[in-house]
Amino acid sequence: GTLNDSRGGTTVSQAEPMLSMSTVSEDGCSSLASPWGLVEPYDFPDTGRGLRCVRAVAEGEELLAVPLEECWHEMAARRAPELAALADASLSETDAIALHLLLERAKGDGSERAAHLRSMPPVYDSTLFWSEAELAHLRGSDWLDLARRFAEELEADWASLQSQPAVAALLSRHGLGIEAYRWAYATVKSRAAEVGMGDEKKRLLAPRFDMFNHSTAVAPGSSHGYDEARQQLVVVAAAPYGAGEQAFISYGGASNGSLLLGGGFALRRNRFDAVEVTLTAKCDARRWLLLMMLAPEAPPPSQEEPPNFEYLQAPDQEQLRDGPKPFVTRHLLTAANPLPPALLAYVRAERLSDVELEAYEKKAKAAGTPLWEALRSPAPLDAALDLAALAALRRVLADKLDAYPTTAEQDEAFLDKAEPDAGAAHETAPLPAEAAAARRRWLATALRAGEKRILAASLAALDPLAEARVREVVRLAAAQAQSCRKAGAAWRQLIGRRQASLEAARPRVVAMYERIEAGSLAGGDKEGALLAQTCAAYFLLLEGRDAHPLAHATAYLPAACPLGGGGGGEAGGEGGVAALEPALPSLEPSLLRDAGLPYLSLYKSKVALWGGYLLAQWGVARAVSLDETATMAQEAADLRNAHAWSIPTSAALAAMCRHSPLVELAAGNGLWAKALLERGADVLAFDTEAWQLSFAEGGGAAGGGEGTAAGEGAPFTEGEALMGAREACVEQGGPEAAAAHPDRALVLMWPDYGGRGSYGLACLRAYRGDRLLLVGEWRGATFGRRSESGESFSAEFQREVEAGFVREELHRLPTWPGSLDHVAVWRRRRA
Repeated sequence: GTLNDSRGGTTVSQAEPMLSMSTVSEDGCSSLASPWGLVEPYDFPDTGRGLRCVRAVAEGEELLAVPLEECWHEMAARRAPELAALADASLSETDAIALHLLLERAKGDGSERAAHLRSMPPVYDSTLFWSEAELAHLRGSDWLDLARRFAEELEADWASLQSQPAVAALLSRHGLGIEAYRWAYATVKSRAAEVGMGDEKKRLLAPRFDMFNHSTAVAPGSSHGYDEARQQLVVVAAAPYGAGEQAFISYGGASNGSLLLGGGFALRRNRFDAVEVTLTAKCDARRWLLLMMLAPEAPPPSQEEPPNFEYLQAPDQEQLRDGPKPFVTRHLLTAANPLPPALLAYVRAERLSDVELEAYEKKAKAAGTPLWEALRSPAPLDAALDLAALAALRRVLADKLDAYPTTAEQDEAFLDKAEPDAGAAHETAPLPAEAAAARRRWLATALRAGEKRILAASLAALDPLAEARVREVVRLAAAQAQSCRKAGAAWRQLIGRRQASLEAARPRVVAMYERIEAGSLAGGDKEGALLAQTCAAYFLLLEGRDAHPLAHATAYLPAACPLGGGGGGEAGGEGGVAALEPALPSLEPSLLRDAGLPYLSLYKSKVALWGGYLLAQWGVARAVSLDETATMAQEAADLRNAHAWSIPTSAALAAMCRHSPLVELAAGNGLWAKALLERGADVLAFDTEAWQLSFAEGGGAAGGGEGTAAGEGAPFTEGEALMGAREACVEQGGPEAAAAHPDRALVLMWPDYGGRGSYGLACLRAYRGDRLLLVGEWRGATFGRRSESGESFSAEFQREVEAGFVREELHRLPTWPGSLDHVAVWRRRRA
């Protein structure tokens, strides 16, 4: 038995090419005078031992012809006297050639084939020779299991030979053990060409021919084949070559895994590398035709790459009478086609419940197209269902990528600095153990790196599809909200009328949410960003602010956000307020990298939960729960009161540290001050312990410390405690502390609750220093939920700052729904 993996296998095989007849005489014999033809052995610096052209050669010109009688092959092996005596033995083609090699090698210089045998490597880098520690470098790749199966196949073949008394006696008589057999087995697998002889495929191990190196630039099947009339293995030039230039052949469309297992080598970049994805779908009588028709058209025979689709298990209709059966398909991802359309179509079909399948059938019928055509279409029948399918596929591919013991960057760096000895595969003596182990690590890393490039390309192809589906789901809600506005109604009112329908669909909503949560919408920070902006979008829709000029500023991934206009802070607020200058920077997904910031991590988990759940609600029931969104809003307020009203990021903290030393007033519980201290800033933090009505607007509910609210609009009484437990770095002190530290940059965040009060203004007027670091909202960059000036600083405070300071830096922050927080650095104007 030969292990032939579907991605190229461990057997080097090529189709018979079209041979040039210009080099063949009228009697059918080659015109090449030398046994080496137009090539000769040469040690190349990059590939090691190979064959170079002795003169300039035209494409299609014959380079080498090896007569059949010089080749090792099954017929010749069985004619050898000692093997002919084993006519009743059960020997495979590989076994017969391998035993022939061993018997001839045992003769030493007395063998007619001694010269060819001496040219063969004494050991190979095929995984058949690898230790378990060396095989461990293949972890994460399917080729690790295939390598072990390959070794098990060899062991099974050896056991089969030993179980036959006549064969066992022959082996014993010549002192041939399993290690000798391993060498011969690997020789056949790595150096023999599989060619068409009559109606059969046969292996030929040919002297001189086996010195050609492989190149993926040579089209499979174009370089060599067996000429029946001449009884020769013939090699032709696959390209024009100059004198002294190395000539290559193709070992077929073999991936690095196939080359490594069978040939003991791998390429730094191999265009035939592939990653296999196997899908299993439930098949019943209703789905059978759909699953059969989703298959792509068969590729043309001339296609160089192996087919990227195969049925592994396809029950017939008769088998389905006993109930549903598994329907298994295999899909190959390649660098040229990292996301085959058939794979997407089958994933979509596999994820459909019976109810969803029925809905899809109706939509396809209404569109006048077969369902299988609709599933293959780039435009999905249902954006939410397609998003769930894409998320499931992305999770599978991301898990494959995560299964490797190293990152792609680590692999590429290792390959860059650890190029293997090019001639190692042609050594006439075994490499030292350390050098052999280093080479095998390089080969395994090259294999892994190729697969990782493909998986990365597949994920990169999925990401814009997922973003487009999220955009479409939210766009449908935004379009509905716009229709409501045109009719003089609020979208929230319409949603209120759909609460009963939403409740009835709750099981399907939960199922959809579970699909989204179990899947992967995007990589790295992008998934959290996608869900955070989706959460923000639905809150803006409910508040009627989806058309606000700054609605787009809540998006980390603008391609996935259909709200608002322009993006960033290019548009101003409502009511004629000028746009923020300089413009509010765009949000970047990297802002969500928590880097040891517990509050940011908590924020990410909350908005991801809410965003995914709202996406599921709208996607399934075309509604969102008003009760649950109210609960989310209250929880957000509670978390802001408990922690801080703005969420720190590594980038914002680093920017603030650059302006150290700092003095923070209205420091709340000290969350930001502690984070700054942990990053090396010199910070003094102050706040009052209790509410002071003297800083309130007209004695009402405003002012007095970052995040001091007990609830939106709630009045505070004189002496009421603020923020709860505080970090040890926060000292008692109010605006007077600003006057005491003019040498420090003044930090203020949310000093005027609701954008009203005089606490911030008192701090500003007491401060004589040159630098302000202000955290929160600002006029021109707010949704104006309470005022045009936002909810962080009073209007008068903002006017005085703008009159006396120049804004030099702006740094965006992640925000809870409805806010647009940032860090602004201001420098005092000096005459």
